[in-house]
Amino acid sequence: MPARKITFKGKTYPSRRALAVAFGKPYSQVQRRLSAGYSIEQAIDQSPLNKRTAHNGVSITIANKHFESLRKAAQHFGIAESAFKRRLELNWSPEQAAGLKQPPKRQSSYAKPVKFLGVDYPSATAMNAAFGFQSSVIEKRISRGWTEREAAGLDPKPHRHRNIDGSPRQTNLANFEEIDGKTYPKAAEGQYKLYLITNIENKKEYVGITVSNLEQRLGQHIYAAENSDRPQILYRAIRKYGSEKFKISLLRDDAKNYQELMQQEYGEIQSRNLVKRGYNSSRGGDVGTGKEIKIDGRVFATQGAAADFYGIEQTKFNWRLRNRYTPEQAAGLEPWDGAGPKPIIVKGKQFRSIQAAAKRYGVSPQLAAQRVRGGWSAEQAMALEGPPDYHSKPIAISFGDNFFDNQKAFCEAANVSDALVLKRRKEGWTYQQIWDEYANGGRARICPACGTTFKSMRRDTIYCSRKCISRGRYVQVHR
Repeated sequence: MPARKITFKGKTYPSRRALAVAFGKPYSQVQRRLSAGYSIEQAIDQSPLNKRTAHNGVSITIANKHFESLRKAAQHFGIAESAFKRRLELNWSPEQAAGLKQPPKRQSSYAKPVKFLGVDYPSATAMNAAFGFQSSVIEKRISRGWTEREAAGLDPKPHRHRNIDGSPRQTNLANFEEIDGKTYPKAAEGQYKLYLITNIENKKEYVGITVSNLEQRLGQHIYAAENSDRPQILYRAIRKYGSEKFKISLLRDDAKNYQELMQQEYGEIQSRNLVKRGYNSSRGGDVGTGKEIKIDGRVFATQGAAADFYGIEQTKFNWRLRNRYTPEQAAGLEPWDGAGPKPIIVKGKQFRSIQAAAKRYGVSPQLAAQRVRGGWSAEQAMALEGPPDYHSKPIAISFGDNFFDNQKAFCEAANVSDALVLKRRKEGWTYQQIWDEYANGGRARICPACGTTFKSMRRDTIYCSRKCISRGRYVQVHR
């Protein structure tokens, strides 16, 4: 159980032990006194011990009724004494502790106050709720460069494609330039940024490049780590240590173009040896993890640059490539030919993919896809209807003068296991051959050395169970 915080004279201590250490008192003495009902001042010898407050067990008044002790008050209201004392320690009023009034509203220890549009809110959740949004909507919009009024829905949302100065444009083709036959992102002077992400706990580092806001770039890394199971070293570290343990800083912003920025990245990673000692998984630059891609005759230095060039979200662009879209289809230049996700109709509503439908109905996408491949209907795959009935009518087995209602009856009559029958059937045996081979003990096996007959052998070969040859050796029995 985590230690309880305690506040004394405006200062909060993480535990009673920390309070005792701060005032140079034995922890056992402070703990014993507080548990016995002493005030904090009395527990640390800041006031006489014979002057106790009403909450310390001497007397207490609740709803104009006086009680000689907390114990008698708790017994009167049918509340455990320990629970009654604990409520008073948490600054509940006597009436709240006795259950006569509603308890105070609990505040989450993780909630942090935020200021938005000049108004103070107790938490980000409260801020979003004030504008009718679910949690994190406003924060995500601001991280993408929206103004506070735009994020709150008070002003129209910004144009999806914007120029370097922030003005809207119709396409995403303007901020690029061609260098040595490859297309690179183009930014204003001072916007080609080489940044460093540091784990403040173990001092490990990660070097990257961007032409966007540094805090926004760090937010993108944190979002990718916390909302996926991507195996990159940096993302695993963020999930392990927590996003609050990572900070971002600018190393330099003097590159003349994106190609030079990639060269700076390569040099910085090598000089810091971050592939072995940090969170970088590759050497960076043109030889890093960025994959060169050719689309409609144009070569892009990275897939991210190609996605930005054609105005496609990078995660969506990469997802399309992983799902067998051609580069032109991923960029939206050619129609999808069916190689990627297939639309599905559930309860009359069409979804663009099984994954989208599964997300809507709270089902695992992998499980939903497996069900559809197994012949389940869309509604059954999304758990809106019961699973299909697999109990079909058994197939009768007949050969010669033998007739069996199903395979189970055949196995019982032949005295063989169902697994053996399935194995032989896969090998091409007929039921007649299985019956002749295994029914009623099967064909006899005779040991060539001692003449012993074995009538119930199931294997092709077996060792004779008798020591029919000198020195205790066994002989192999054949059919």
